[in-house]
Amino acid sequence: MITVYQFKLDRENPSPEMLNAYREITCFGSESMQDAFFTEYFRKVCVVETTDLDECFHIMNRWSPADEERVSEFGWVEGYRTDGSYYKLRDLHSLSVGDIIERDGKFFMVEPAGFCELASMDSVFGTASFSL
Repeated sequence: MITVYQFKLDRENPSPEMLNAYREITCFGSESMQDAFFTEYFRKVCVVETTDLDECFHIMNRWSPADEERVSEFGWVEGYRTDGSYYKLRDLHSLSVGDIIERDGKFFMVEPAGFCELASMDSVFGTASFSL
């Protein structure tokens, strides 16, 4: 199983630091990653039923009915559009540059081409320490 973490941008009141981190990570991947970013900006968004990084990427970008059955533990965003119609969407996006995936206790960042292992992390929910 692979756990997927994505940068959760505060769209209503983002700080300049958050916007800069988001821009850098989603454009350049791991070369822009800093130690504090994981615990400050990233949230678990789902679990994907595979152990293969490339297959995880394909599942989270194809979204066929068979793929949907392999994605679990995701949240929902719901509300009403300006026209009054109701919506309910998964609280995640396709796997993209800057997203972090965890497999067997090892963490990888999606790069502009491929993946980069983030060599060390003290704890998923505690102080994170990255090195490439």
